[in-house]
Amino acid sequence: MLRSCGITISNSFTQVEGRVLPAPKLNVGNGEDFFPRNGRWSFQNKKFVEPAKIQKWAVVNFFARCDMRGLIRDLTRLAEMKGLLTEQPFDVFEESPQFRRAPPAVRVDKMFEEIQAKLPGVPLFLKRLKYILINP
Repeated sequence: MLRSCGITISNSFTQVEGRVLPAPKLNVGNGEDFFPRNGRWSFQNKKFVEPAKIQKWAVVNFFARCDMRGLIRDLTRLAEMKGLLTEQPFDVFEESPQFRRAPPAVRVDKMFEEIQAKLPGVPLFLKRLKYILINP
């Protein structure tokens, strides 16, 4: 049928001429131009060009053995290293033990209900659960 329409299929690849483009440069904080090394960018020791201020945020913990103070300290320190300004979280929400054996969707729904009841607006969320990371 293809041949009757004038279409043929070759067993070999089509040869085309091409070229390798130079890697783009990125601008990072302090007016620094940033080029990749070995095909990738490493943002270690780099700051944002225009860092934001994160004013309203909360931490949601689904993992009972998580060191929340350490997590918050490390997160705010990392943000500061990147040039971001953060306030302390509005609140830290801990999952109720009665829902820990419930299906994941139920656990998230129950936590979201608790958050909606307590918060005045929509903050940034960091949900610590081994297999779910949500940032609405």
